[in-house]
Amino acid sequence: MIKKTLISSFVLMAMTAAAQKATITIDVNKPLHAVSPTLFGIFLEDINLSVDGGLYPELVRNRSFEDADSLCFWQFRSLQGKAKVRKADLSNAKNPAVPLNARNRLFLNVDVQGDFTLTNDGYWGMNVEEGEKYDFSIALRTPNSYQGKMKAKIVVGDNVLAETDISDVTGVWKYTKATLIPTEASTNAQLVIEGNGKGEVCMDILVVAG
Repeated sequence: MIKKTLISSFVLMAMTAAAQKATITIDVNKPLHAVSPTLFGIFLEDINLSVDGGLYPELVRNRSFEDADSLCFWQFRSLQGKAKVRKADLSNAKNPAVPLNARNRLFLNVDVQGDFTLTNDGYWGMNVEEGEKYDFSIALRTPNSYQGKMKAKIVVGDNVLAETDISDVTGVWKYTKATLIPTEASTNAQLVIEGNGKGEVCMDILVVAG
């Protein structure tokens, strides 16, 4: 009985406090403390990917393969080919793992043996608008002579909304850039790198940004 009474009292007090209006009065003519003129700044907390996947226009998730030592947020499919994330290592003279630059120590190494696809869903699906221009770029190199073709596509299922050819894969890191313009709008699009050939291809910093 006492416990029920106490609970009822607390509930009544909370309801009373909620019903009362609070008033804050500021008198700018009576400053209490001086504020340093160098005290300024901004604070932004990336809660629930509100920046990456939100305010930030980059649609590709884990675009530079730095999130993990595995294919995090990417799906690779091929009957015979393989793909793995490699770390910079120049000690192997026959096949050195040459990074894109000193800051990007991880990259994707694809052993192409026929057809392959590399897919990224973005942040729970890529949001693209019909007729809008999206900047696409990818950094590529081949440690040996890659022979084959590649394309970059924005797709929804089997429906291709935009695509561009990827060419000029050389022995040094080089960017391929293009503009992708979707023919339809979607909130659930994907980026697909599609290829067919033979040899090794190294990839880094894949960008789709609008």
